[in-house]
Amino acid sequence: MHEEITRVNNLAKRGKMQANFHVLRETSMSALLIENFFIKSAAKLSDPNWRQTVAEASAERIVVEKV
Repeated sequence: MHEEITRVNNLAKRGKMQANFHVLRETSMSALLIENFFIKSAAKLSDPNWRQTVAEASAERIVVEKV
């Protein structure tokens, strides 16, 4: 997932990180928390094509991982 999202969002790689996030820890189902941009690259959010590309890549990768 990390490699695909990093590739499509065209941002610098900051590596995979782990933390004890409530949203991940307190669920009984599989969960994934994705951070697709940082404040310094927030201008990308105004580009609907960028948002669509990141959304599609995220969904595609989840489907691939699930299979």
